[in-house]
Amino acid sequence: MKYKMPPSIQVGDTIAVIAPCSAAAEDKALKGIEYLRDKGFIVKTADNLFEQSGHMAGSDELRIRSFNEFWADKDVKALFCVRGGYGIQRILPKIDYDLISDIPKILVGYSDISALSSAILAKSGVITFSGPMVASDMSENFDTFSEELLWRMLMGHPLIDNPQEQPLIVYKKGNAEGNIFGGTLTVLLPYFGTSYVPDLEGAILVLEDVGENIGRLDRHFHHLRYQGIFDKISGLVLGEFNDCFPEEIDPIDGLKSILDSALEGYDFPVVMNFAYGHIKKRVTLPIGMRAKLITDPPNFSLV
Repeated sequence: MKYKMPPSIQVGDTIAVIAPCSAAAEDKALKGIEYLRDKGFIVKTADNLFEQSGHMAGSDELRIRSFNEFWADKDVKALFCVRGGYGIQRILPKIDYDLISDIPKILVGYSDISALSSAILAKSGVITFSGPMVASDMSENFDTFSEELLWRMLMGHPLIDNPQEQPLIVYKKGNAEGNIFGGTLTVLLPYFGTSYVPDLEGAILVLEDVGENIGRLDRHFHHLRYQGIFDKISGLVLGEFNDCFPEEIDPIDGLKSILDSALEGYDFPVVMNFAYGHIKKRVTLPIGMRAKLITDPPNFSLV
């Protein structure tokens, strides 16, 4: 399926900084906003940016109203999430997916935003970007690799590429081409089998996670197997699973031990060590764009 690519942005355009999940620390959010302004963008900010309602940035009504209003705002060319956190599941049913389909715009965020990107792809057919967030990544020490790939992606020169010092590791050989789908495994897991996940037939699945343990990851990957996800996809790319394994277990070895069981009987290509996840040096991933995966030599690139 061919999804809609939103128009690229350029210096001088207006970016809305939104908080659809948890609130960010005010000092970090303000530093990230200053970074965007220093890059030459006009910045609008959500009314709920510093609101606190339990573990979320304001009430469900406030968060959804802010999101829909900024998407309808003709001046706003892109929506950047201030951070991830928790709570996106509470507003997914109230998003104006018809508006998003009619007026595709750039949306940038990861972690809990993975579910929002999935829902928008499934219900609006619009590509979004799993990339750096305003408070979490842009406020200080923004990695130059991550920064370059973010702006290349959003300004019409898309590229996904691993750092030279971080080669892809092949778990299973083969070639694949398909639409990219993925994000944070733990966030996406409850939505498989619902209307908030698009048809994954032929997709290249890209996954990462943080702060899980090896037992839960093992359960999660087997859930994908039993859900029939591995029957549909054409390839699997694994990013960083940081803080998921005890010190005595190398993360790559830990993942291999899980995949040996979860992927038994499947022959699609699988690579690991992709620069994607809750990390400083990371790729901005276009969710819905077509890509190809080859393993000799290992390479994951846009078509």
